[in-house]
Order: sequence, then C-alpha cells, then structure tokens
Amino acid sequence: MNASLFIGLAWFACAFLAILAALRVSRSEPAMLVVATPLAVYVLGLAAASMTSFADPALNFWIVSIVYWFLVLSFLMAFGAIYKSLSLRMLLSLLEAEARTLDDTELAERYIKQQSFQDRLGVMVDKRLAVIQPDGRVVLTPRGRSIAQLTRRIQNLYRIEKSG
Repeated sequence: MNASLFIGLAWFACAFLAILAALRVSRSEPAMLVVATPLAVYVLGLAAASMTSFADPALNFWIVSIVYWFLVLSFLMAFGAIYKSLSLRMLLSLLEAEARTLDDTELAERYIKQQSFQDRLGVMVDKRLAVIQPDGRVVLTPRGRSIAQLTRRIQNLYRIEKSG
C-alpha cells in the first residue's frame, strides 16, 4: 500500500510539473491545459505501469488512482479559484495602485462592467457562440444555441435553477 501511495503522489508530481511547463510554453488556453495535462499524465502512467509496476502485487491500481485524482482535483479547485477570482484580481489591482488605493467606482467599472460583462461577451463572439448585430442586440449562433441547450439539459438534470 505504501508503494501505491508513493506512485499516486509521484504521478501527481509529474502532472504538476507538466502543467507548469505547459503553461510556460504553450499558447493554448490555461484552463484547457490544466484539465488535459493530468489526463495525459494518467494515461501515460497507466501505460507505463501496466508494462511494469502493476505486475507487483504490492501495488494497488485503485489506491494509485484515488491518490492521484484526489490531488489533481484539489489542485484544479485551487487553480480555478485563483485563475477566475475577481476578488483576487481586485486585491492585485489595489496592490499595484499608487498608494494602494482605488476609487470604488473605478473598481466596479473595471471588474464588473469590463471583465464580468464586456470581456465575456467578447469571448462569446470570438468563440462564435454569439454575434452582436448593428443595433447592439446579441444573438446566439447555431453553435451557441446547441451549447446553451446542452447546458440547460444538464442544469435540469441536476435541478440547478440559478447559476452564475
């Protein structure tokens, strides 16, 4: 069992280092890298272990997997909170501001109107999920409509009434 714990921890260490390297060298979206890299490391780890380690009866596939995925999911939760937290970005802006102070209306403009609305609307347009018509109306594209419908089905399945 100790060997299984160690292997799960070692796989996570490999995934963590691979994530750090991928974030430094890749131009892909960080969220995609942080999700895809642990999957790739796990598959590679399973392939390597199936040829060598799991022949040893002291190793337990389930313990290795539990340790690995627990650490990966813990990391993903922390990464997501740091990556998307408006509160942390506001704190960083205050840290970088002259005299460590900003007007509350400036913070609201920057983080509520700009980042929470305008930037996200821009992402939707860039990803071809919506278009902005000349009159200012936002209209879903067929791709955006299918993603919205899938989201609605998943929310209904889990009885999610409000999200945001």
